[in-house]
Amino acid sequence: VWLFRFGYARPEIAAAMGGAPHASEIPYVFDTVEARGGAAMLPEEKPVASLTHRYWVNFAKTGRPDGDGKVPSWPAVTPDDTRVQVIDKAGAAHVEDPIRMRVDFAESMAKTAR
Repeated sequence: VWLFRFGYARPEIAAAMGGAPHASEIPYVFDTVEARGGAAMLPEEKPVASLTHRYWVNFAKTGRPDGDGKVPSWPAVTPDDTRVQVIDKAGAAHVEDPIRMRVDFAESMAKTAR
């Protein structure tokens, strides 16, 4: 299993939504950002789309997102490793989950409600 957080959003979307909204990675996964309606593709979006698309193609071909060795390493999840791959305009990095505290809080509230 590989975990990720998609951290790229066009500046106007990031400002309005406070970051990348749910499912916003889909045009990047399929490298179809240029085909979307509305605003023209920003120069910073192409590398995000290329990297994201490469990870998904690698996974389909090899069973590993970093399978071709031409993208940053993306370690699989282990019981002792809570890091996630963050994909944004800076590239990709395997880091401690930037929203882990919020997720842990939501999980604790769900357990309390049961």
